[in-house]
Amino acid sequence: MRKWISKLVRSVSPAAVEVSAASIENLEERRLCSGAYAYGINANSSSSTQFDQVVSMLRSTGTKSVRLWLGINSWSHSETGMFKYIRRYKAAGFDVTLSAVPSMKGSASTIESYFDWAAGALGGSVDRWAVGNEPDRTQWSGNLDGYVNDLLKPASEGLHSHGEKVVSAGVSWNPDDEATMVRAGMLNYVDFVGYHPYAKTISQLATNVAEVKALAGGKPLVATEWNARGHEGNASDWNDAIKASWPTIRDNFYAAYYYAAVKSNTMAGAAGVLTSGGGQNGEFYSTYRSLGGNFSGSGTVTPPVVTPPVVTPPVTTPTGNVPSSTGKPSVGGFKIVDAITGATLYSNVTSATTIKLSSLAHRQIQILASTSSNAQSVKFTFTGRATRTENSAPYTVFGNSQNVETPWYTTAGSYTLSATAYTADNALGTASTTLTLILKFV
Repeated sequence: MRKWISKLVRSVSPAAVEVSAASIENLEERRLCSGAYAYGINANSSSSTQFDQVVSMLRSTGTKSVRLWLGINSWSHSETGMFKYIRRYKAAGFDVTLSAVPSMKGSASTIESYFDWAAGALGGSVDRWAVGNEPDRTQWSGNLDGYVNDLLKPASEGLHSHGEKVVSAGVSWNPDDEATMVRAGMLNYVDFVGYHPYAKTISQLATNVAEVKALAGGKPLVATEWNARGHEGNASDWNDAIKASWPTIRDNFYAAYYYAAVKSNTMAGAAGVLTSGGGQNGEFYSTYRSLGGNFSGSGTVTPPVVTPPVVTPPVTTPTGNVPSSTGKPSVGGFKIVDAITGATLYSNVTSATTIKLSSLAHRQIQILASTSSNAQSVKFTFTGRATRTENSAPYTVFGNSQNVETPWYTTAGSYTLSATAYTADNALGTASTTLTLILKFV
């Protein structure tokens, strides 16, 4: 659908492109909303037997997204047993948010190196990385500035270098703690804002969520955990509170993960959907299942804001030549856009262009290639990344996930970028001359 629209727009006048682009952006926003993952659960099990039981429950309840936990007990670049289950959930077809939670501190270079390695090792298996968990309660002991600058910042640099999406650790309930992290610069390092909306009353829940949403700077909210508080002694009241909380969660979070899939001894763990033996945990199973019936994906969930323009008119080369529209395809040039706002930063990038990081407001960019109208796919190579092919315009170096353009968190250095256009999908048909340049960031 998106490819067909892009080809249609390229065949009409520039004025029509403007109108069509606006219409398509509205369509894309509605599609993003309907594809959001508010209805998710903490799959807090890593044994082979319980994996099968949890997957069966996920399918029977219509759950499409899971939150998994990677406890980091060493900064060494070695896989733990959890890596296997992360891959298994993704292979089973589930969207994955991974909470990567270290039990110790480390230097900035050590942390960046670990997350850079982990992103490479788990490439394609994780849709969102939540860095840490409840930093107001864990080893950071409420030192939220330290969490932002000593863990989140280097971790995000390692993850963003792979184009991964980053979620800040959800604080346990207090919006003031969220405000402290925002003041420490949290929004500079994340694509999603994490928050754990535990509350004892619906009014308190609504107030807290509204406060956090106001602090998020337009970034979507993710609740890596949620449940109702204050009813732990009465299962019936607890289930009623869960049902009453759900509309606020559903309508304000891009992804929200009910705690938990399997009953445990934690505070909210008694409300697990399954027993440790894999059976239904009483009313909590039916309550959780009913939430899916109330999730229509109707557009109330906030979509990600990292959305560069959907339609990109051809970019002229530095010499001013417009790519040919017949015969052999061609790549006309590259442009760099701000992945947060979609604003064009550099319209004609050449090897002579030096880009100052200090001039980039967000340091999250996307690179687009212009092509002739007979191009059907573009194959990119970029330093440190596998060769990848785009089959629909806009042709972007870092691609997209669920129709949301994937930003690259820019770091200093020189990078080689090459693009070749083809007249058929999947880099088939007639090939263009490869356009190559060196990108310099200082």
